[in-house]
Amino acid sequence: MPFLTGTFTTSPFQKLVNLVNNVPSSPMHALHERPLLYMLQNESLHAIMMMFTMYVGKRAEKAARDMVDIFQETDKPLMVCWIAGSLAQDAYKILEQAGVPLFKTAGRCVRALRAQVKYSQFLRALT
Repeated sequence: MPFLTGTFTTSPFQKLVNLVNNVPSSPMHALHERPLLYMLQNESLHAIMMMFTMYVGKRAEKAARDMVDIFQETDKPLMVCWIAGSLAQDAYKILEQAGVPLFKTAGRCVRALRAQVKYSQFLRALT
């Protein structure tokens, strides 16, 4: 069963203005489910960056599958920063096979998000 249900209203990518950075202890943990749903449904938030550190083994694979479900159910840009080195290779494969943008350093993830912001600003300037 998919993680998210309901109708999600989002702004078009070219209107990317607000960014969200959520650092969960577990993406499916009840403490994070409601805030994540809020972020996905909130029209004033236009991108989500999830950061994981040292998720390994089965926990990492579950977190990766959760991110794939979210990625497939939202139109908002979602990127994952996962800092666990070679310890989360199976989780990385799950994300990569689903096309989820994956970065292994926070700096690269932030730079990619910044590039999306600049591109959205460029598109807005054309209209």
